Amino acid sequence: MRTIAFSLCLFALSVTQVHAQWVESASCDELSSTLANKAITHLLNLEPLSAVATAEAALIVDNSCALGHLILADAAIERDKQLHLDKLSKAGLSSVESSYLKIILSSDEERPAVAEDVFKKSSDNALLHFKYASSNQDWDSMLDGVNQHVGSEVSLPFLNTVAYGYSGGQYGEPNYDRAMELLDIAITIQESPNIRDSRAEHFANMGDFESAFEEQLHAYASNGNAGSPYRTNLVKYYRATQHEQLQSELKTLVQKRMDATRENDREVLQELTVEGYSAVACNSNLEACYVTDPSVEPNINLEWLSFEANNMEVYFNGNFDNAIITFDAKGSYTTTGEVVTNYSTRVSEVWSLEEGAWKMWLSNYAPKPDASGIPSSLSSIYY
Repeated sequence: MRTIAFSLCLFALSVTQVHAQWVESASCDELSSTLANKAITHLLNLEPLSAVATAEAALIVDNSCALGHLILADAAIERDKQLHLDKLSKAGLSSVESSYLKIILSSDEERPAVAEDVFKKSSDNALLHFKYASSNQDWDSMLDGVNQHVGSEVSLPFLNTVAYGYSGGQYGEPNYDRAMELLDIAITIQESPNIRDSRAEHFANMGDFESAFEEQLHAYASNGNAGSPYRTNLVKYYRATQHEQLQSELKTLVQKRMDATRENDREVLQELTVEGYSAVACNSNLEACYVTDPSVEPNINLEWLSFEANNMEVYFNGNFDNAIITFDAKGSYTTTGEVVTNYSTRVSEVWSLEEGAWKMWLSNYAPKPDASGIPSSLSSIYY
């Protein structure tokens, strides 16, 4: 595959605003056409909320703007597309708008061939170029789009997509440096929440969660509301920057849970499980796992002399809202008041973040060969 050569000349082009448009001859008045073209940039750059709002603004200016209706149909879920197309006057469509309509009307299976057909007939049009390259996953053609349109808003979706091509290995070995160079160019052309989101994702994939959080904060601040698509990753990257603190917090909670188990503190045990739900316990006597009920007083014929955790490790999922904790539990107990049993188990637990608080869902104890677990048929939990 071809590669792109970055030079001072290319960078100079990237920061010079070139006023290319997706659809040069739209069936709209001048202002509505400008808004509709901006809406396409948002839509192809994966900013659907901004795309819909901008297309609706174009229709407020000129309700007969066919391109505005086409954009709303393209952005809509399948069952709502026709609602927007019914408002369309097909008689006045430009050649590019007619081709765009064919792509919108095509099924997922038909779209690659339809997009290729209309692009061959209008290969100089940026919208049909992007639709062809994206639906056919033609990475070389997407790279051509970068070279042809760099310096204009039109280049943003091409730059963003090609950046993922470099980081994803579509142009040889994964190249995060080249991907970030493309995204650097994109952000100099226009501030864009989705470009910020892409930069954040690339930083996160490189393990730089501080930079990822900073970029995601930019994305959220420019499009921050209760339904913002950028909030989820903002929270995730923030947690990633706090992972050492989260590990320490979970280790403290596990020890708190063990102390509550040893002391049979039902209130604390309830506090550490989700209200209305029960954790699953698999005890070290290797009897069947069972669903616990911390509110029910168990029949415990056992006195702990010592009970502590060692070698604790915390493993997070990608969102840092679920964790697997492993450790060794050691101690001793007596069931008669005289005979002391040495206790040693290997433990794994599953915890999840529920409404801002860590809760335990599963605790699994297995005896080690050098000591014992708890006695068989002991009615208890978390041993």
